[in-house]
Amino acid sequence: MDKSDYYVFFSYAVGIGPKTFLRLLSRFDSAEKIYNASEKELESAGFKGKTLEKYLKFKSGFALKKILFEIKQKNIWVITYADFPQGLKNIANPPIVLYGRGDGNLVLKENGIGIVGSRRPTSYGVSVTEKFTAELVESGLTIISGMALGIDGIAHRECLKKGGKTIAVLGSGVDLPTPGEHTNLYQEIIKNGGAVISEFPIGMQPTKGSFPARNRIISALSEAILIPEATSDSGALITAKEAFSQGKKVFVVPGPITSSLSRGTNSLLSHGGIAVSGAVDVLNELNFKRLDIRPKVKTLDLGIDEEKIMELLEVEPCIVDRLSKELKISAGKIIVILSGLELRDIVENVDGKWQIKN
Repeated sequence: MDKSDYYVFFSYAVGIGPKTFLRLLSRFDSAEKIYNASEKELESAGFKGKTLEKYLKFKSGFALKKILFEIKQKNIWVITYADFPQGLKNIANPPIVLYGRGDGNLVLKENGIGIVGSRRPTSYGVSVTEKFTAELVESGLTIISGMALGIDGIAHRECLKKGGKTIAVLGSGVDLPTPGEHTNLYQEIIKNGGAVISEFPIGMQPTKGSFPARNRIISALSEAILIPEATSDSGALITAKEAFSQGKKVFVVPGPITSSLSRGTNSLLSHGGIAVSGAVDVLNELNFKRLDIRPKVKTLDLGIDEEKIMELLEVEPCIVDRLSKELKISAGKIIVILSGLELRDIVENVDGKWQIKN
């Protein structure tokens, strides 16, 4: 068998989870040596009692060759603990393997930002997620999320829309798009050069515990976590907790204090979260290259007042009165300028606010 095959075996093995495997690996040096260890050797390593009995029984009846054949037939690749990037390898309980489809090299690059949040976001949450995702993708960062409904799915889709790369970490086997509503998204991620990954055996349905478990992987593969919107009981807060424990920064988009869907994010601000209002804040905190958007404005052949308006709209959508006050230009003139930019398909009015058109 190949060395990676032994890791696959232990990802299925009864009685050996990530923590036990890591402990045994420190004793035997390789997955192959653990596999070939005698009962006495395993006992001396602290692996004993009923747990050891169950493991030995499992090992004697497990059809590893059949599983390896199925993995190959489904075009699934495997990255083992031995080849993990340091960010994933060094967490307290790293997975034994990662199964994946798509571009496996993305997992090794360590240039991603995790974006997670509410499964039922408000229009504010949707808008914020799209804005941050687009700007982070523009800076060459990979977007990492859990392909869940809501914020996760929005981040993946916006990333693909902007031509970026994205990694989806599933709470099920990698061959099972989860949730089913995102089957098309699952296929789009793979088709467009992204990756779908999971630590769980192929064919495994999600469980109550598998989603929190996958959150540590989202965090471990990310340079930092961004939470655009989340309730006080959101699973995104579990990802935040994992990020804090891994020494990662957690960026939070503050929301209305009257919104229950912002209670989770707002509470993080008093527990180590960093408030951000744009991707530039994230990049500066991480010492990444600042977004350089001004040259794009200049290539539009704009007048002086048009450039001033565009620079404000690059920060956030604005109403006419605010533009007038900030720029000290009459509201009437602002409207004329905006109308001209709209005719050129550069800006648009959404719910009374002007914004740059994507």
